[in-house]
Amino acid sequence: MISNIVKYTQINSESNLLRLDSEFYSKELMDYDCNIKKAGFNKLGELLDVLTDYTANGSFASLAKNVTVKDEKDYAKWIRIQNLDNYNYEDDIRYVDKCSYEFLKKSVLHGNELLISKTGEYLGKCYIFNPTDQYKYTLADNIFLLKLKDRKYDNFIYSYINSEIGRKLLLRYSQGTGQPTIIKENLRELKIPKVSDKYLNKISEVINERFYLINESNKNYNLAREMLNSEIVPKNFVFSDNNSTIKKFSEIDNNTKRIDSEYYQEKYFQLDEIIEDKSKKLIEIVDIEKSIDPGSDCYDDNSNESAIPFIRISNLSYKGLSNDYIYVDKSRIKNIDKLFIKKDDILLSKDGSVGIAYNMQNDFDGILCGGILRLKIKDKTIVTQEYLTLILNSKLVKMQAERDCGGSILEHWKKEQIENIKIPIISYEKQIDISEKIKLSFKQLEKSNILLENVKKAIRILVYEGENKSLELLQKCFF
Repeated sequence: MISNIVKYTQINSESNLLRLDSEFYSKELMDYDCNIKKAGFNKLGELLDVLTDYTANGSFASLAKNVTVKDEKDYAKWIRIQNLDNYNYEDDIRYVDKCSYEFLKKSVLHGNELLISKTGEYLGKCYIFNPTDQYKYTLADNIFLLKLKDRKYDNFIYSYINSEIGRKLLLRYSQGTGQPTIIKENLRELKIPKVSDKYLNKISEVINERFYLINESNKNYNLAREMLNSEIVPKNFVFSDNNSTIKKFSEIDNNTKRIDSEYYQEKYFQLDEIIEDKSKKLIEIVDIEKSIDPGSDCYDDNSNESAIPFIRISNLSYKGLSNDYIYVDKSRIKNIDKLFIKKDDILLSKDGSVGIAYNMQNDFDGILCGGILRLKIKDKTIVTQEYLTLILNSKLVKMQAERDCGGSILEHWKKEQIENIKIPIISYEKQIDISEKIKLSFKQLEKSNILLENVKKAIRILVYEGENKSLELLQKCFF
């Protein structure tokens, strides 16, 4: 058991908020505090000009009355935490109309705002809102919007809060057990180390390069998608938005025995016409392997030598795996080596957030939850890894998932349904062209992530060894 003895006099000195829980005074957090105090600090509240959020626009009742959120394109994009986490403001987007946008004037986004998740699985993560288009944007719930008095601190505070030390100190101020949250008063208490303008400029240089790489990565990925669509979908083709259709009983699909109206929407028949002659069933292309759910009794602390990451659907995106894993004890799982994730495995979610696919770039000593399937291509002369993954993440497959699952709210996709997904096959030469764009996109994304990891290391050095040592690492960040 790890314990720490704290004097009563320290309780009042650590925070304006009276805290008596032991976690707040853990040795690790007290050490961080001690080192930051030695170098000097400002509280985040002292640096803030604006701290607001979605609920600042009115009561829950007035928000419900005046804000309409929809899936169809409209006046402004309603940015949620999942959009921020992928730096993707085009896919999985929800919208609000003009009246809603104007009502939400206290949480309108213009670009380059600092945003912090205040609850849920992304609790304490910090983002810089960095759109590349001219669309209007407004902020969804459960996210703080911060504007600083002096913008030169933006990149530093983004880096600091996303570092191990900064995030742990921020989570120190979270409240609640079932669904921890951060409130404004606690956020203002976060200690921010004082640094020189030289240090702020160097941090900004590195972070600006990171966002340049992210934007270039998104451009190349979107170009690959456009190349894919141009090969499969006829030019200027638009899927029908008519949600009703009339079918005779004799026209019921004998394979599925489905009689629900959603299954027979016109757009799904349009899809069939586009891809039918040029497609193969997924099961003809890949071997599909299920994973396991080891049970909570196998969960472990990552300090244990036998602990390995357990990948949940919340860790999975089309851009990769987030590292906020939970862990399991590998010694308690039979045939664990066969469950490890390998390079070129394509991961596909079938539960919860259905239809997310990612092509593993490297071997990974971790295992998947039961809600994620592992696909292995049988013959790579038919489809490339990158092409198949792009198809699985495309609207063409999302529509098939919607049809299979009975509507837009997708919670479970059956394995036998997934096996019968129709995968359009284009010329191998075109696949290679698309694959090269995707490879470049992921290479740029990897470089951007390396920059952030180096910045996080620099922050730790800043706290423990001082600014000069930290600057030495930052000078070596660029490729």
